Formats: sequence, C-alpha cells, structure tokens
Amino acid sequence: MKKTLILSILLNFALFIAFGIWWWQKNKTQYTPIDPKTLNYDTEIHKAIQYLNSKGKRTRYYYFNLWAVFCKPCIAEMPRLDSLAANASPDITWTYVTHNSNQMISEFFGKSGRYKPQKFELMNEQEVLMQAIFKELHITGGSYPTHLIVDSTGKILHSHSGYIETPVGDILLNQAIARLKP
Repeated sequence: MKKTLILSILLNFALFIAFGIWWWQKNKTQYTPIDPKTLNYDTEIHKAIQYLNSKGKRTRYYYFNLWAVFCKPCIAEMPRLDSLAANASPDITWTYVTHNSNQMISEFFGKSGRYKPQKFELMNEQEVLMQAIFKELHITGGSYPTHLIVDSTGKILHSHSGYIETPVGDILLNQAIARLKP
C-alpha cells in the first residue's frame, strides 16, 4: 500500500514535469541575444513611429504600452486603457508593444471570452524596441506593464511602470494625457 502510494506520487510528479517541459517548449519565444551596448532608444523609437505612420497613424503623440501575455496586470488593464483611448484626443496613436510572437498573440486573443483591444495597434515581436525603452528608462530586467508617451520626435513626455488600475497609476496617466497639447 505504502509503495503503491509512493509510486503513484512519483509517477504524477514525473507527468507534471514532462507536461511542463512540453508546454514550455511549445510556448517559448525564441530570442536573439541583444548586446545592450548596441541598443539605441532614438533609433528604435523612430523605427516604431515610422512603422505606425506607414499604417496611417501619423499623429502628434504616441502611447506605447509594453506588455506580455504572461502579465496578469497587463491583461487586466486592457479594457480600462481601451476606454481611455476611446475618450482621448484623436491626436494620440495607442499601441501595445510585446516581445511575444505573432502566433502567440493570435492564439492569446483568439481564446473565447478574451478581451481584444479595439483602439490599439499591436506591435509584436519587438524585443529590441522594448529593451531600448527599458534601457532609456533605466529599468533593469523589464517591467510589465510599462506606459510611455512620446511626441512625434520620440521625446519622452511621460513614463510609468506598473498597473494603472491603482488610484495613483490612473491619476498619473490621466494627468499626462490631459497635459498633451491638441
């Protein structure tokens, strides 16, 4: 009886580990090593602005939300940010930026009942841009979510790391948006 119980526990543990390894292999994102010395915020933010402009999103201001599919606060604040974008000046381009693959994002938003942003552009597979922003903001190791507002030249007008669904985060972001000149 005791041996059967121990064997059962060991078998379940082995299956748990095997499933974890399988899931990780299936869902991991392949990263190309990035040399921090070569990261240049100005270059990367201008590439992002040019990309958005090429999609007809030429505005005076750009809001970037750095997020990841594993970040629960990032996901939780999406409806609030979408509402904020819907009521804000049309002179702001709203963009979600992630390092996650296009396939992972498609599967993520394809799940039944999952909230899908309506007012945001999606920029996936943007590891270099994210690392350049984190470097510019002196954030080591990344921080999700990170909110960034820049003007059309890439000058940072506001940055905030952390969940905005707190009284302080919400106030900071609303004040930053209110200060933007139409």
